[in-house]
Amino acid sequence: MGNDYLVPTGIATAPAAPSIDVKVYPNPSNGMINVAISEEAEVLMIDMMGKVVARANYVGNANGVQFNSDFLSAGVYNVVVKTENTTVTERVTVIK
Repeated sequence: MGNDYLVPTGIATAPAAPSIDVKVYPNPSNGMINVAISEEAEVLMIDMMGKVVARANYVGNANGVQFNSDFLSAGVYNVVVKTENTTVTERVTVIK
């Protein structure tokens, strides 16, 4: 008989990853793109081909970072916010 009568007694869960508050606006944008962040982070704008088109470091001295979309082509971009503990990705559309 042995293991035929094992009964589970609980469910193991992984600890939740820490999260940060990230807001990207306006979306869609045809000018400045604002990224509001709640803690120190590296912020990247990445095109759909995976190329980093803009980069900024947020060190807590303002409300966030801004990117000027005038030099970007129309399309969809990923805004990647990297902190020491987590990474958050938001999408923004640039219109011309």
